[in-house]
Amino acid sequence: MKELYIGLRAILKESMSVFTRDALTGRLSFSLLDSFFYFMLPLLILISTFFFDLPINKALNEAIVGVLTIFVALSFQVVFIATDKFSSRIAQLREKKHNEDEKVPVFDDEKNYLKRIGNYSRQFVRQLILLILFSVLIIICSLALILIENHIVNVAVSSIMLPAFYIWLLLLLKMIVSIYNLQMDDIKQNYSLLR
Repeated sequence: MKELYIGLRAILKESMSVFTRDALTGRLSFSLLDSFFYFMLPLLILISTFFFDLPINKALNEAIVGVLTIFVALSFQVVFIATDKFSSRIAQLREKKHNEDEKVPVFDDEKNYLKRIGNYSRQFVRQLILLILFSVLIIICSLALILIENHIVNVAVSSIMLPAFYIWLLLLLKMIVSIYNLQMDDIKQNYSLLR
């Protein structure tokens, strides 16, 4: 049990950079707006859900679990595609380096494609791990809502589940934006190699 605690603590500590760093460049990119959407708004949702006595009903609970199931399955598929893309891109660039007839364009560190895709891959894994952890939390809350009939417990669990689902949606949107940015960067790099 101690290993589980230490492992989860390390994952959470490492994964917090998802909220503070850019996925492609790895640079610190945290603003007041980020702190509002990632920390203050979920806290506001938690407090208002508990204060205004708003438990999640059965239909909303089922809808949340359904959305969660679909997107977690899609996220797992994307992880394998992104990992394969990273590996094939490295192999492609190594092959070009070994071929003496072709010259590989040299980019500075900021525009270096391998560094950018490496940063992206690290950040993507962190985002996926956090997505999975929040999914587990939401599923536990969902089960508690189904199994426990006490109104006070349902309100308390709902006040945890709603902000967790909100953060889960933000993480999912952040992953989609990161995938889009990576694809656009890849298109730009490939287009520059054709010239």
